[in-house]
Amino acid sequence: MEVETTRFGTLTLGEEARVYFPEGLLGFSAYREYVMVPAGASGGPLVWLQSCQVPELAFAVCRAEALVRGYRVEVRAEDLAVAELTTPDDAAVYLIIHRERGDVVANLRGPLVINEKRRLGKQVVINNERVPLRFRVRSAKKQAPEAATAQTTRRAV
Repeated sequence: MEVETTRFGTLTLGEEARVYFPEGLLGFSAYREYVMVPAGASGGPLVWLQSCQVPELAFAVCRAEALVRGYRVEVRAEDLAVAELTTPDDAAVYLIIHRERGDVVANLRGPLVINEKRRLGKQVVINNERVPLRFRVRSAKKQAPEAATAQTTRRAV
């Protein structure tokens, strides 16, 4: 499959890079098809979630376990159904990250739960004020990140 991007030019990727979000992402519900593009040749944890429909739409994402020690997402059964998840073993949890005033921050209240076998995803909303919306991954001041745990309802992913 070929994907036009403003960040990377034209990409030729296999189907294994594709991820479909049946409900889209928060604020971007019209855009449902994405590809996961490694951010560097080193194979590090950062990945770009690049829209297949809009060349300029891409999100920096990273596996949650690479950023936040002890992070868990407990999701409702209906959320699991959207990604066709029957077992947590098939799920990968990603966090959207961005720069904010020199810091690198992750959104802990809007993780992406992806069924890696079916290539389906769901953005889960965590309505728990104890879970930070903006979790500092790397500070411009060189502070170490704290451990965080996110829990909502029912099944842990």
